[in-house]
Amino acid sequence: MANHQLLTSSATSSLKTYDVFLSFRGEDTRINFTSHLHDALIQKKIETYIDYRLEKGDEISQALLRAIEESLVSVVIFSQDYASSKWCLDEISKIMECKKDDGQVVVPVFYQIDPSHVRKQMGAYEEAFTKHEADEKISCEKLQKWRAALTQAANLAGWDSRTYRNESEFIKAIVTDVLKKLNLKLPIELKGLVGIEENYVEVESLLKIGSREVLMIGIWGMGGIGKTTLATALHVNLYSEFEGHCFLANVREQSEKYGLDALRNKLFSELLEEENLRVNVPKIQFQFVARRLRRKKVFIVLDDVATSEQLEDLIDDYDCLGEGSRVIVTTRDKHIFSLVDGIHEVKELNNHNSLQLFCLNAFREKHPKNGYEELSKNVIAYCKGNPLALKVLGARLRSRTREIWKCELRKLQKIPNVKICNVLRLSFDDLDHTEQDIFLDIACFFKGEYRDHVTSILEACDLFPDAGIEVLLDKSLISISKKLTIEMHDLIQEMGWNIVHQESKDPGRRSRLWDPEEVFDVLKYDRGSETIEGIILDMSKIEDLYLSLNSFTKMTNIRFIKFYYGNWSGKCKIYLPNGLKSLSNKLRYLQWHGYCLESLPSTFCAKSLVELSMPYSNLGKLWEGVQNLVNLKEIDLRFCNNLVEVPDLSMATNLEELSLAQCKSLHQVHPSILSLDKLQDLDLEGCTEIESLQTNNHLKSLRNIRLSNCSSLKEFSVSSENLERLWLDGTSIQELPSSIWRSEKLMLIDLNGCDYLNSVENKVSYAFEGSLNSLVLSRCKQLNAWNLCSILDSLPSLTLLRLENCENLQALPDNIGLLSSLERLILSGSNVEILSPNIKNLVMLKELKLDNCRKLVSLPKLPQSLQVLSAVNCISLVTDFTQLQLSFSLKHALGDRPASVFLPGDQVPDGFSFQSKEASVTIPYVPLFGLCGFIFCLILSQSLPDGKYGYVVCHFSKHSKRIGGRGAFLGDQNLILDHVFVWYYDIRAGGNGSLHRRIQKSEVWDPYNILFEFFLDYGIEDLSTKGIKGCGVYPIYATEQKGLEHEFKGGLDIVELESNDSKGVDDSQPIANGFRVEGSNHNHEEDQNKKLQQVMDQTIKSGDDCKTVLPSLTEEDSYISSTPKNQINSLNNISASNINYQTIEVLEEKDLTNNEVDKYCESVMLEKAQTLVNIDNLHQPEWDPIAELESMLCESSTIILETKDEGPNVAATLEELEILLDTSLEVIFSNNEVKQKFHNVLKQLGKFEDHVLVKLHPLIYKLKTFIEGHEGFMASQKTIHDYDQLLQSRSLLSKQLESAKAQRDQINSKISRGKIQFENITSEIVELEQKLSVLVKAREKLKRSLDHCDVESCQLKTEVAQWVPQCKTIVAALKKSETSYKVALTNKKKVEDDWADIKKTFVANKI
Repeated sequence: MANHQLLTSSATSSLKTYDVFLSFRGEDTRINFTSHLHDALIQKKIETYIDYRLEKGDEISQALLRAIEESLVSVVIFSQDYASSKWCLDEISKIMECKKDDGQVVVPVFYQIDPSHVRKQMGAYEEAFTKHEADEKISCEKLQKWRAALTQAANLAGWDSRTYRNESEFIKAIVTDVLKKLNLKLPIELKGLVGIEENYVEVESLLKIGSREVLMIGIWGMGGIGKTTLATALHVNLYSEFEGHCFLANVREQSEKYGLDALRNKLFSELLEEENLRVNVPKIQFQFVARRLRRKKVFIVLDDVATSEQLEDLIDDYDCLGEGSRVIVTTRDKHIFSLVDGIHEVKELNNHNSLQLFCLNAFREKHPKNGYEELSKNVIAYCKGNPLALKVLGARLRSRTREIWKCELRKLQKIPNVKICNVLRLSFDDLDHTEQDIFLDIACFFKGEYRDHVTSILEACDLFPDAGIEVLLDKSLISISKKLTIEMHDLIQEMGWNIVHQESKDPGRRSRLWDPEEVFDVLKYDRGSETIEGIILDMSKIEDLYLSLNSFTKMTNIRFIKFYYGNWSGKCKIYLPNGLKSLSNKLRYLQWHGYCLESLPSTFCAKSLVELSMPYSNLGKLWEGVQNLVNLKEIDLRFCNNLVEVPDLSMATNLEELSLAQCKSLHQVHPSILSLDKLQDLDLEGCTEIESLQTNNHLKSLRNIRLSNCSSLKEFSVSSENLERLWLDGTSIQELPSSIWRSEKLMLIDLNGCDYLNSVENKVSYAFEGSLNSLVLSRCKQLNAWNLCSILDSLPSLTLLRLENCENLQALPDNIGLLSSLERLILSGSNVEILSPNIKNLVMLKELKLDNCRKLVSLPKLPQSLQVLSAVNCISLVTDFTQLQLSFSLKHALGDRPASVFLPGDQVPDGFSFQSKEASVTIPYVPLFGLCGFIFCLILSQSLPDGKYGYVVCHFSKHSKRIGGRGAFLGDQNLILDHVFVWYYDIRAGGNGSLHRRIQKSEVWDPYNILFEFFLDYGIEDLSTKGIKGCGVYPIYATEQKGLEHEFKGGLDIVELESNDSKGVDDSQPIANGFRVEGSNHNHEEDQNKKLQQVMDQTIKSGDDCKTVLPSLTEEDSYISSTPKNQINSLNNISASNINYQTIEVLEEKDLTNNEVDKYCESVMLEKAQTLVNIDNLHQPEWDPIAELESMLCESSTIILETKDEGPNVAATLEELEILLDTSLEVIFSNNEVKQKFHNVLKQLGKFEDHVLVKLHPLIYKLKTFIEGHEGFMASQKTIHDYDQLLQSRSLLSKQLESAKAQRDQINSKISRGKIQFENITSEIVELEQKLSVLVKAREKLKRSLDHCDVESCQLKTEVAQWVPQCKTIVAALKKSETSYKVALTNKKKVEDDWADIKKTFVANKI
């Protein structure tokens, strides 16, 4: 396959005159095979040199030599008589010389001849050399050079005609091979090709080159993005893989000029390699052409196809293409790809590639010139990665001064480049009228807006946006972001602006206005007209504007008005001193921030209006009476402080959103609002005068009700079957309607600060069956443990419970443990003193916030799922890490937030292996293998008066070079005492951007002396260490082999803060001062070296079997995998006799430090190198008797046969010698019988010395000497074999040594952890004794208190007993006066009745 790295070819290759040089024997092949091959190469447009092209008068030999030198590939056609030509032999010698010196590609072709005859110069080649040797003009040196060249060429991979059925297939295979080799020799050369690699690789993978299926791949993107460039690169690099190819450029333009018939004719003619097929007939009539194409594997590129009709006309279906064919189609319209097998979208260039491409066109180099850096960056920002724009502007600005550059950039802000616009506009011209209107509306008004919002407005304009937006997406004119907003490339937006500009030179007669200056002029001077359809104005970019009464009167067709503030200054800038006479009744969208009048024009009809947005306005009311608002979907009147009433909206049957937030003069909402069936969102936040919001209507669609800070709201009764969120925080409501709890979709209720709410628990317990997952009861004064218990009973699905600043909440009820789904529990600022022990049952709890719970004295056992624990400023809390249990998991549930603990304290826990009283600590050795991450610890002092703790950062480096870092958010805390902050950093988190991946890519990790530095970010200037009183670092390593193999995808728990009541100690997970830590302590080097010696003594024993004994380790103890068993067992087969003294030294070595190992390896490698030199001398002596005798035996045999009568036994002897010479040296020296045959044959030849060629005499003598003089060959072979085995043994022992080192580290780690455990247990015993002493004293104190209480109780009884007589006297008196009391009541009632009758009589008489 062609090299897809797209490297520019070397200058040498580019300057070659010929692609191919043909070397052949003219008498053998000129008029048949060679001529056919030459024609096939010419048809493929391969520049081929053949000898008859020489001009008369040239010196043939020199011209041939130059032609060979000027060719990229030499095709050598070895035929029967090739070696008989001295010219051919000189050619092959020169060709092989060029291959060696210049890297020329050589393709041997064996035409009707056995390749071995060429390789060994047998048969006709042997005869030819016999004649050459007889020629006294030819030196032995030249003969030897010819032979060597033939042998080397014949040993190359080539083509044998005998393996093909016919010559045409043979020639086709050769041409294909030559094309491939030329492609590799001359990769694609496209000027200014930048940033194409990623796109190239993706498309090439879609093409699946090599598979037999027929595939069509689409390349899609906006104009100028590089589709044609990418397709060209693919075509140039891949077409040689196919039997036919065609690049049909500019299909859109060419079809308009010449028609599709002409394009189809060109396509088929190129594919079938004929000048003109004249396929100018309907598709159904050229079946014969299709039949021919079905037999051919072709590669087709159709560039810039505009319509599906064009594609179907050129490539009707796959059936007309042969197996393995590929079709690439480039287009701006994705819609035409209905039948393709894959689509690749070409994206914009990144900034780096953009700058490089621009500079290549502007400066003819890859970097900006001095003084042009910022200007170049401005151009890059303008082009936004579009290659066409980068090239056009680069060429335009080339060789220009800086002043011209600045002028051109200013001009681009007003007038887009014509050449760029013309290319981009092709896609716009393909749109129909409504699609063009949609495009221009988006370019001028809606870029960056949500798709649903835009669709709603355009639908009201009768522009059919659902279909139209899809067309724009298919044509790459717009895109949809991940946030579902409509985006548009800046250059395409400018093209849209340019189209509007071309409508008229007068802005007042254009369809759309968006430029603040133009809008200002049109409005100020009443230059508007009926042409205007939309206006958008950022009022923060203009001065104060005073409009006349008739400013909008002429704009009868305007459907879009958007006056907004990009930066709100709190001051309105558009004034209407005389009022506003009218607005167009065709308005679909009206947004006017800070509207200065008290109402809209009385003549305004809002029937067509879809959205009304007038926040921060002076409105008192919108209009009088009831309007038909059937199309209205959204009303936004936020912060209209003077708004006193909302109109009757009963006819706004499609209204979905109503926002009246912060309308502080609004006393009530119109009842019609609470009867709108399609209303989804009602926002009345901050409407402080509203006292009641009630309705008997059950709303169908209402999802969100926001009544936050409606401080006067006392009565609330609104229900909806689709209600999801209800905000009642800051209101004065006393109870919630029971209908709320029947909302099955209800997810959130916020009752923060509802001071008067006192009956939540009764309502919640009302058979609540919803999915409520978030409940906010913060600052609820009536909330206590008793009523909270009733609430929690009915809400099992809660995931968030907020109880901040609840004054009367002193404890959590025990049923808190029933909230099995709870993930976040926030108790900050409450008065809780203890937490329920059942909190340990919250198996899903991830975050527990207890900040500023100043009465909290202790923590119970916490759930293992907990990842974030914060108890900042808990001044009564006794901090003891050993009482906590907290898992730091590699799989976090809180996004990027690291697992952390934030508690009062002033010391780094002893479990941290490396700690310091400063803001930095150095770890002497941090091996990368198995490293999962680090636990960091920081001691923070009491907050400074001038700031809070916001963010902490840890940088780790080596030799001042930054390796990585990790930060954590502290929550802007104001600490009133010292605190300990602990957090975990997972080096594998972050995918390809993780520290682990970056280290792997760099392949560099020096584990020694890593410096960890901690800084605080106060949000001002540089980082600081101010406030850091100490730090600690603990490296975390995986201990489970399975965890290593799966890269911790299962969320392996690495660290736990263990409770004190653990029974027993788990060796695989030792506890370090409360931390359950999987890691290793790298102190005590001397102990480690001693342990290594012990391991080595156990591991390696020299003896007859040389067996390996490994210490027993469980899977949990394994730090790394030991040497595989198959490698260990292989040592058992090495006999002691094969181990020399050097190996014994290695086995008995007592202290293998790194330096000593390196020195020993170096000496062994030098020794091996010297041995290999000696082996080469054995295998390659100064002369080669086999090769030399083979070249002479035939001649000698022939002469002897001719003198048969004189020496009848010589020929047979020479034949026997020839057979023996084919025997390998190993057999000769290991087989005594073969060796004896050699001696006998050489002895016989000595007897017939007179009958043997004279030139053979010294060779025979040398051969005899060679056989007798190298008796030690087998001994050398045996030595080499033994040495190789020993090297292999040493390699295995080295691996075992590494395993032993790892085991040593593991053992040392276990010893260290054991010591820590011992110290911890001792410390715990001391602590328990102290606690016991405290408890004894507390018991004595309690006993004294009980005795005192008994005394007080007796006193109280005595005092109460004195009250008994007095109480009896009072009770008797009450009974005695009971009758007189009843008589008095009766008399009083009679007097009151008489008085009422007198008043009624008086009033009646007065009338």
